[in-house]
Parts: sequence; C-alpha cells; structure tokens
Amino acid sequence: MGRLLLDSEREPAKVSRVTESMGPDSNEVLLVRPRYLGTMAYPIHGPKTELLCITPCAIDLRTGALTLVFTSTRDPERTSKVDVAVATGSTVLRHELGKEKPYSAAYVGGLLSTFGGAGLTVLGAATLGLGLADAGKIDKDGNVSDPSIFVAAGAVIGTAGLTALITGIVLMATNRPEKRPGATTTFRLQTP
Repeated sequence: MGRLLLDSEREPAKVSRVTESMGPDSNEVLLVRPRYLGTMAYPIHGPKTELLCITPCAIDLRTGALTLVFTSTRDPERTSKVDVAVATGSTVLRHELGKEKPYSAAYVGGLLSTFGGAGLTVLGAATLGLGLADAGKIDKDGNVSDPSIFVAAGAVIGTAGLTALITGIVLMATNRPEKRPGATTTFRLQTP
C-alpha cells in the first residue's frame, strides 16, 4: 500500500479514480427508447470514476499506476486528469486544475448562423447589384421593369444576412470550446 497526500491549488477539488475508460472505439452502447421513435443506440463515451475525497486529503491505495480526475467543487468545467504511480510510503501530489469546456449549443448555433448569414449576405449583395445595374427597360408589351424592387429586396436580404453573420461570430467567440490541461507537482516524502 502507498499513501497519497492530495491538494489542489487555489480551491478545493473532488478527486475521483478512473475505474474504467470507454472511448469512441468501444463497442458498448446505451439503448434508449424515446417516445414514438422506437429503440435507438447511442455510444457511451468518457471514463467511469469513483469518488475518493475532496482536497486537501490523504488516501491509502494499492501500489501501481492509476488515473485521478480533479474537478472543482465550484465550477465543473474546471477539471483535469493526472496519471500517478502509487509507491510504498507517502507521495505528495499538488494539482493546478485545468479546464474542459465542451462544444455548447450556443457555439453550434453561432456556427450555423455564421454560414447562413454569409450566404444571405452574398445573395443580398448580388440582388442589390442587379437592381442597381438595371436602368429599367421597356419590353415589347410596353411593361417597364422596376429595378427598385431588386434594390429593396437586396438591401433587406443583405441586412438580414449581415445581422445573422455578426450574431454568429459573436456567439462563436463567446462560447468557444476550451481544453487546458492542468499542472501537477509530485514528490515523495522521505521517512527517517
């Protein structure tokens, strides 16, 4: 057995041990039966963990390699993993939490709004250009084409597209996914 003395910088953190890791290459799936849709299978991703303690703490574990997950008690996005080798005696492990912010609905919505807005802006500019280039023509039946319709439609479509484009860029910039690893300092305590 070995003893780990655990601490996290700046704030308390929950410390969990990874008991099983399931990644995208795993064949395990979760069967879900949504209403009116029949049974669907969704892959399960991510580690299964077991809560050990809240820092600062000391835990006794079997010697060997293991992975610990530190997660802030205040902000669940402040989390990171540490691989540690448990040896006989006492080992001190101090960890600075990282951050894992996944893709959010606002980010994906911003991405869709940016692409849609870019398309509408180009369409609006083309329609506006067509209206400005046309001087109004009289056809053989005596009808006069009115280019102001194209100018107005192009201005409305272009303005809507530009608004969606700017909104999408702002949503993407303020809701970016982030993955910043933590930092760990480990040292063994000498016994007299």
